[in-house]
Amino acid sequence: DLPLAVGLSATIDARLSRLGPTQRRAVELVALGQPLQADHLRRATVDHGIVEALRHAGLVTHGSDGVTLSHPLQTERILAQLPAARRRRHLGRLLAAIDADPRHDRIQRVQFAVWQAELGGPVDDDARVHAARTALTLDQPETASMLIEPSRTLEAELVRAELDAVGNRPAAALERLHRLQPRSMADRARIALVESQVRLLSLGEVDAASRALEAVSGDALPTATNDELTAARALLLLLAGRPGDSAHLGAGVDPAASPRNAVEVWVSSSIAEMLAGDLVTAARQARDGLAALTQLTDPGVLPFAEVQLGCTLVYADLYAGRINAAVRRCRTYQSDHLRSGGAVAGLWSSMRGTAELLAGNLTTARDVASDAVAVTRARDPLGHGGLTLADNALASAMLGERGAARQLLAELEHRPDAATPRVAVNLARVRAWVAALEEDIPTAVDHALSGSREAAAAGYHSWAMLAAHDAVRFGAAEAALPLLEMSARGLRDARFLELLLDHARASVEDDRAGLEQVADDLLAVGARLHAAEVLRQATALSVQLGDSRHATALARRIAALGTGGAWTLRDMPSSEPLTRREYQVAEQAARGRSNRAIAASLGVSHRTVENHLTSVYGKLGITGRDGLTRQLIDATSTDT
Repeated sequence: DLPLAVGLSATIDARLSRLGPTQRRAVELVALGQPLQADHLRRATVDHGIVEALRHAGLVTHGSDGVTLSHPLQTERILAQLPAARRRRHLGRLLAAIDADPRHDRIQRVQFAVWQAELGGPVDDDARVHAARTALTLDQPETASMLIEPSRTLEAELVRAELDAVGNRPAAALERLHRLQPRSMADRARIALVESQVRLLSLGEVDAASRALEAVSGDALPTATNDELTAARALLLLLAGRPGDSAHLGAGVDPAASPRNAVEVWVSSSIAEMLAGDLVTAARQARDGLAALTQLTDPGVLPFAEVQLGCTLVYADLYAGRINAAVRRCRTYQSDHLRSGGAVAGLWSSMRGTAELLAGNLTTARDVASDAVAVTRARDPLGHGGLTLADNALASAMLGERGAARQLLAELEHRPDAATPRVAVNLARVRAWVAALEEDIPTAVDHALSGSREAAAAGYHSWAMLAAHDAVRFGAAEAALPLLEMSARGLRDARFLELLLDHARASVEDDRAGLEQVADDLLAVGARLHAAEVLRQATALSVQLGDSRHATALARRIAALGTGGAWTLRDMPSSEPLTRREYQVAEQAARGRSNRAIAASLGVSHRTVENHLTSVYGKLGITGRDGLTRQLIDATSTDT
């Protein structure tokens, strides 16, 4: 939020004072209703050329979402100056203009109900609940709460329970649900659906969520309600580590007969296919779900479907090797939602952290994931907080930030959903990286392999490969290779994941050329840190083979990748080679000789030796003599 400075206020006022009555009214209407469809603005002002005139004056922009003022501070100033009576007249004009158009999108439906409520017009309970639930899917809980405030119907109470859950008050949500008195089996089903959602996403209670649904008999229920129960059960099966059963169950929902429930099934099935490694099917189902979602008038009991389908597309891009595209998509989505804030903005910050992590942008990954953690601590309607914590912890560990990684690990271990498969796999990865950071490599490898086995047993083969590859990064390629090969069997369009397997095979065979090829391929898909780590292995092999010139060339490549902040690369040499004199000084220092002894042997002053060593430490990326090794020195020497 920015303060509206006096000078800027005066500038906006002067600009508005030059407008004629129709243009001034139009600007005020846009401030109230943006984004406002151009036809609605023309109808409310009775001026067919009004949009073009305002665009020419630089006052509005006209995009795919509609007409908006060109700067948010203009909105603030205009609304602050708008008298209450004039505001009510404008709302009446907007209502009339929008009501004349049968094609209302979700945002317009919420606006319509809010304006009707503000004007004291008749808004029936069904319309209030419908608009409130739509506001929930748009991540507008305050608007949803205001809309249902006068209503005491069962559906209104269900929305209030959802609002409790969205506000991280699951106990209050469950208490509210248990007080309800259902009059029919359909009412019981509606209550069970919301209870299942609260237990699953807010408390991580997969079994309790399943029991809530199992208590509802489907024999006497309408087909649409049965399909809604099926969609909810499909999501539960997915998160319980049974993606195959989830996809099979969801296949029974007919998209033509139950389009809303089909979207919910596509959410589950697209995530299931992504975790199984079939990125072709995952992306197709996510796109189908997004296309169907735009045609729906009722979002149903599962909010944020659009966001979840978008997340599936990001994961598909990442694992298919379109990492830079995934990063750009996340940055765009995050930017689009920053103004509104809330859970959706936090979720896209979390997804961006995931993408930046795979891209090797560790500092950015840590920062945006940290922001996401702060948001999900306050509001976590999708139960994404565990994954967000894990990404933050991984980025911190890879940066060598031991204290931050330990603290995040402790918080992750105490989450109520820590034992659920999707969190447990990521928890194992965090434990592995924290152990590695503490130089307990055997324990790190055990955690990584355990996480991989757990993920594979749940059908999460994409995550199984990430966990197994952590063991490869810790030097246990031979133990990880069978797990990688097993999980790779069902991959489709999963280039990045396939490269993790290629890396393990080249590591087992000490294949320097193979490692360099894998590094090149990883760079091609956008995985810079992975590529740098593979080049590090090739550098070590070159040193072992006595090929110091090639080792120096590889070290220069690593430095050029810009991943020097990674803890896994901190003892790598820089791209700048040691001079002959620096090499002589460093070589003797590595053998334990004192500065005075080195100076005497080389016929130089004590101060010159100190200066040479300072330059060596900077080039090698170390802080003192303790970091000097013959292997490190040889890898960055030069014959000149």
